[in-house]
Amino acid sequence: MSKIKTTKERMQKLRQMIESKTINKLDGLGGEINFWIFDYDPEEEYYIRENIKDFINDKYDVQVYNIYKIIIEILEEKGYLKKVIEYEKKKGTDKANDAIRDALEISSNNDKIIKYIREHQEEDKTVILTGIGDVYGVVRPHTILNNLQSVVERNPLIMFYPGVYTGQEIKLFGKANEIVNNNEGLESNNYYRAFRFE
Repeated sequence: MSKIKTTKERMQKLRQMIESKTINKLDGLGGEINFWIFDYDPEEEYYIRENIKDFINDKYDVQVYNIYKIIIEILEEKGYLKKVIEYEKKKGTDKANDAIRDALEISSNNDKIIKYIREHQEEDKTVILTGIGDVYGVVRPHTILNNLQSVVERNPLIMFYPGVYTGQEIKLFGKANEIVNNNEGLESNNYYRAFRFE
């Protein structure tokens, strides 16, 4: 039985794989897409954020997309951000999230988040997704990954996820032992196409 690696050890491994580009040409994927979920304890959020900043330099061929910041940028460009904030005050968070989903056209052929990534994507760069916990009420991680399959086809993609991914189930803000014992964490979704980064 292999030793469970710490988040720090996993981050070091990821950094080495991106720097050496071994993540670009991994064998044994069996024709599967090169999508990975790097799950972590939500209490390590600030550690993860600081480490992701390290990727944004010339040493690494990566593009970091913060889904939360993309949504804010799109809403600002459309002139909707202040309206959504006011709408939330009057109607509540759930209704505001519905309005944001409609404005972003989530899961449609004109999905604004996917369009943004498609338009900014560069060849041969590893795609890193962050800000997933911040947008839980608007869009789920499995939706983003499903919609990106036709966009990020040749590049590796790593989604940083504050929760637990078992290789079959995604659960936001949960911890591995709590999920096993108490089924803790927010609503789970099944997703089978990504590998868990170990």
